[in-house]
Amino acid sequence: MKHYQNILVAVDLTEDSADLVSRAQDIQELSQAKLNLVHVIDYTPMVYAGGEFAVPVDPESVDHSAKTNEAQEKLLELAETFNIDEERCRLLCGDKEDELVQLVEELDVDLMVVGAHDKHGFNRLLSSTADNLLHALPCDILMVKH
Repeated sequence: MKHYQNILVAVDLTEDSADLVSRAQDIQELSQAKLNLVHVIDYTPMVYAGGEFAVPVDPESVDHSAKTNEAQEKLLELAETFNIDEERCRLLCGDKEDELVQLVEELDVDLMVVGAHDKHGFNRLLSSTADNLLHALPCDILMVKH
């Protein structure tokens, strides 16, 4: 088995997230890798400037603090359950594919762990961007079915 150095677990904060982190932690313990958690709030609001033109709004300029605060709280609870340092948790907002690719490169991740659901959670991401992620990410990807 390859010994990974940096593992990134992309969680959707559903009940299945704990199982996903547990499986990633098993790999992390075998390879003595760093384990990081990320949750991406899919946020691409559009403002109509009139007529047929839609203009994307900068996520930082829109107050969506209630959703962000709830997600941050759940992410930190999950991290605490698995004894993962808060510094290794990221809550991102934006296009999932773009955010994940950028974070993988920033953290020099060599394994990304994601979950697959039948009709919700990461399956929405997979239906539209899995192929893009597979080609865009410079690391291995482990898909865990729930």
